[in-house]
Amino acid sequence: MNSNSLQLVFEQEGKVVTDSLKIAETFGKRHADVLRSINSLKCSEEFRELNFALVDYTDAKGELRPKYYITQNGCYLLVMGYTGKDAAVFKESYIREFNHMRDQLQNHANVNLNMSEEDRAIAYFTKLKAEKELLLHAKQNKLPK
Repeated sequence: MNSNSLQLVFEQEGKVVTDSLKIAETFGKRHADVLRSINSLKCSEEFRELNFALVDYTDAKGELRPKYYITQNGCYLLVMGYTGKDAAVFKESYIREFNHMRDQLQNHANVNLNMSEEDRAIAYFTKLKAEKELLLHAKQNKLPK
């Protein structure tokens, strides 16, 4: 498996995440086994709610199937136990990708520093409104908070 041919992480409503399908593909596992691993993780409910969001997707046959959006911390916990000759390489790839995406989002936020006070205030309140809408949408769609 070539980790360069697969985008490991992506932005989902302002959050850097991966999903259970990408993890299955990257580590050469069946998606059902990844789902089972997530469901059997020994973590607190609070950690689970913050880092794993169960959603539906449409598969190649047009059928609805479950998958998880997974945060960086959730990914670390999940793949920590994965072994095999390529596991360490893929783990490093995930770490690099999460950090790169986080830095890109942070750099985008830093663009606001070159704005006037009035424009920064408008951007700030626009961001607050968007965050409230995201939180509401996350609650409705079970995205990680």
